[in-house]
Parts: sequence; C-alpha cells; structure tokens
Amino acid sequence: MVYKSAGIIALMLILLIVFPQGSIASAQNYRQIIIISPGLYLFSSVNVYTGMNVTFSVYCNTSVNVYIMNGEQLSAFEEGLLLGYVYHANGSIISGNVGPLARGVYYLIILNNIGNFSAAISYTLSTVPVNVYAMHSSLPAPIGIADYGVQNNSGIIKPYTERFSEIAGEATIYKIKAYNSTPPSGVSQYSASLQLNSVLSVNTSAGTYYYWLQNVIMFNTNNNTMQLLNDLWNLSSKNSVLYSKDISGKGVLKLVGLDNVYIYGSNFRSYSLPMAAYLFIRVSWSPDSVTVSYGYSRNPVSANWYDNVTIKESGVKSAYMVVSGYSMDPRGTFFDSELVFGGGGNGEYTYFSEMNASLSMWYVLPNGSTEYPRALYGFGSDTVEMADDLSTEYINGVPWVYVGSGNFRPLTVYSAPTNFSIKASIKTHSYSYGEPVQINFSETSLNGIAPYTIYITLNGSVAASFTTYQQEFSKKVTFQNLNSGTYLLKIIVIDGINRTAYAGPFTVTVYPTLIERYYPIIYNVTTMTVVVLVVLGLYLSFRGKNGVQ
Repeated sequence: MVYKSAGIIALMLILLIVFPQGSIASAQNYRQIIIISPGLYLFSSVNVYTGMNVTFSVYCNTSVNVYIMNGEQLSAFEEGLLLGYVYHANGSIISGNVGPLARGVYYLIILNNIGNFSAAISYTLSTVPVNVYAMHSSLPAPIGIADYGVQNNSGIIKPYTERFSEIAGEATIYKIKAYNSTPPSGVSQYSASLQLNSVLSVNTSAGTYYYWLQNVIMFNTNNNTMQLLNDLWNLSSKNSVLYSKDISGKGVLKLVGLDNVYIYGSNFRSYSLPMAAYLFIRVSWSPDSVTVSYGYSRNPVSANWYDNVTIKESGVKSAYMVVSGYSMDPRGTFFDSELVFGGGGNGEYTYFSEMNASLSMWYVLPNGSTEYPRALYGFGSDTVEMADDLSTEYINGVPWVYVGSGNFRPLTVYSAPTNFSIKASIKTHSYSYGEPVQINFSETSLNGIAPYTIYITLNGSVAASFTTYQQEFSKKVTFQNLNSGTYLLKIIVIDGINRTAYAGPFTVTVYPTLIERYYPIIYNVTTMTVVVLVVLGLYLSFRGKNGVQ
C-alpha cells in the first residue's frame, strides 16, 4: 500500500490495524483505519490472473473518489493526468466487482479531493477467483492434490463452489523415506505426514461458523510405524476459540500458539510397503449439534470411524464441507480440500529421499451421489507442514507424487473455454451527402476478458476505435464528409486475451443530394401534373369544337 500526493510520499496515521491471520497481498483484507488529508490519495495493488475479477469495498466518513487502474493508467495519474481507468465511482461507501480482466497488476486508488475534510478510510481488496498462488508458488509447500474451487480453462480461470457431507482421500504408497536433521521440538527426524484437510461450514440462526478439519497419518519412516491423528480448528475468528463444554470426542483441547484446538492421536501401529490407505471425514448434524467423524481404512468400503467429534451448537440449519474459489475464509485462508504430504508436525519442513505414491480424492454430496474434484492443483496451502523436494505429476489421469523440484501448474486443464461472442445493434437515419453521419451503436461482450478493444469498420476500413473495461458499451459515432453510396458497417471486438468477435454487416446509405434524394417523388409529381394539364387541354379543346361559346 502506498500513500501519496503529487508523486511525493506523505505521512500516514494508522489508528487501528487488525490483520487477519494469514492475510495475503492478493486477497487483502485491510480492516485498518487510515487518515488521508484533503488532496492526497493512496493506492494498493493486487495481482490478477486472466479471468479474475477485482473486488473491493471502501468505507469512509466523507465522500472520496475511488478508481481501479492498470499500471499505465496509474503512471499517468501520478503525473497529474487522468487518461483512463478501469472503474470509477465516488461516495462514502463504495463496493465493486470489476472484470473478468486480463493478467496484470491492478490498483485501487482512493483520492480525497471532493471536500476539505480529512478522510478516515478502511477498505478491502481481493480477487475472484482467489489466487491459488497466494501462499505458495514454489517449494517448500504441502505437496499432493488440492481442490481450490478454481478451474483453469486454457488459461482462463473460473471459480466454482462444491458442498459435500463426506470427503475421502486414497493413497497408494510404494516408497516413502523422510529425514530432517533439525526437526521442531517433539518431532522425529524421520517423520512425515499424509493429511486430508477440509473446511466445515455450519449455518445457524445466529450466523455461519467455519471449522478446519484434519485427518492425518503420521509416519515414522525409519521404523515403519504410523499414527492416526485428527484435529479441529475454529476458523470463525482471528484465533481458534473452542470450549470443552461445547465439544466432545476421544481427544482433548490444546493451546497451539494462540489457538485452542481439538486434537486426538491413536496408538502407533506398523505398516509395510506398498500400502493402500484411505482417509475419510464425514459430517452430520441436528438442530442442536454437528458431528464430525474421522475414518481410516485399508480399503474403500469399510471405514473405521476412529473418532467422532460433536460440537454443541443451537439453531443449526445445515452443515457441510465446502470448496469455493469465490472468497477466503474469515482467517484469510482457502475454502479448499487437500490430500498432501508434508512434515511430521509442528510446522515441520522435511526432505524426502524416497517417494512414490498415487493419490485420489472424492466427495459424497448431500444427496448421496459421488463426485470428483472439478479441478486439481499439485500443492496445498492451509497446512503448515511442508515438503522441500516433492512434485505431483498428472500421468494418464492419475496424480503421482515423486521426489522432485515442485510442480505448481494446474494438474487438470480444460481445453474447451466458453466461446467469446458479442451482441450489437445500431440506430441509423436517412443521410444526404454533406451531412454528418451520426450512428448510435451498442455492444455487449459475452464470456470475454477485459479490456475490450472495439473497432468500427466501413467497407473494410477502420473508421473508429475504442477501449473499454465494461462488458456493455454504447457510443454515438459521427463520420464527416462521407461520399454518397452504400456502406457496410461492421463491429469488431478483441478481448484481453486476443480473441475476436464480430457483428454485422449493417447497411448505411448516404444519398448524393437533397434533390436527387427526392428525385423520384419530384419526377412523379411533375409527370402527374403534365398528364393533368394535357387532359384538361384536350377537354377544353373538345368543348370548343362542339360549339361551346
């Protein structure tokens, strides 16, 4: 965030700063109050990938001007020039959702130049879909498969939401060896974990509450032993708050940093490779409680539900796990589901000397049907246990995890994006040579990416062009000194990723002169007059010849 006046950095008084835990540059949630003196402005940036919208809210005690600009527009603005913008509005409470946009860096500008009062401002700035790379774009990271609710259609990303009552993750592990010479306290040098993580939404008469659910296998890879672990975090506030009177299960509440967390761990057991492991999380609810069941199995049909955790909550209307690419949760983390490998615990990053495993993940919807994630990425974000040297590769439709340097591309890319098209219309009049030719046109871009460059062509030559960030655009175009004749007008629109759509041709006619324009009418009137006069003359002549005196 930068605060300026005429290109000079000015002082900024921050009265209150409350950053949500995990807040990030691309999904900023600045619940802070900033004082801007009259004539000054601030701006904040957000990274946008093709297909994203920029969403924002500005709250102020006085009216201000609010802009969304790209880098070129901001540079001109800093020089005192307003050459263009993506969005503009003024007021004391302003919210916007702009896009979808082409890839780039965009800026929210808040300018206090309407009144002579200092402006006390708070704002939020984010993207839709969420930026899946906000937490990790390189190693170390949790590595496996993750569903962020963000689908990549040949480079154009779109958000979606999935709600489900059960999630299952399967791993077939052929090799696993981990070693960390300096592990955190209480963690073995040889430990590693496989985690199934998801977000629970509980909707009540008092509001919606969110919980983070983990079902984990913790491996000691030096002696082939493993332990089942599960935990539950409250995501509804900055810190996880849970009370023993409101939660019951086999586990206990523990303080982890500033978070109060429900944790349970089973006894250790041995394992041998290769092994198939299935992890399950299931949610059920009643009007006064929600139950989260954690399961494990060596086959997909007979889960051992080893811990059932009940949260007492009155007025429950519904409860389900959710994946959504539209927003972050109240703590600034993702509404995602993950099946990932990482360190053994306590935020450990670990190295894997051996790894060979295939993964899969699926959901059971509230109606009982099964569905697989619409889109997968090869890394997680919400857990703090990570791998230093793993990669996920999508081979013949199956995600495989190996020792590697990381793969942060989408695992599933869909090659059939929605076609870009336009709807357009024009309003014309009857024009004569020498008159200005004024044409009103309107255009709507469908399934496009802003900005849109609009070309108006007459008989194949560009006669006018415009650039807009709006999907709907109307304009009056005036052409001077058009010769008489018939013109074919086309509207051509190129979107932000160079896709082209057309409308037309429309016909525009310019008549040579007013006389020639109305010549047929004049000709017809003249002809009728001559005929009438001839007939009248013959009639009078006839009467004279017959003795009419």
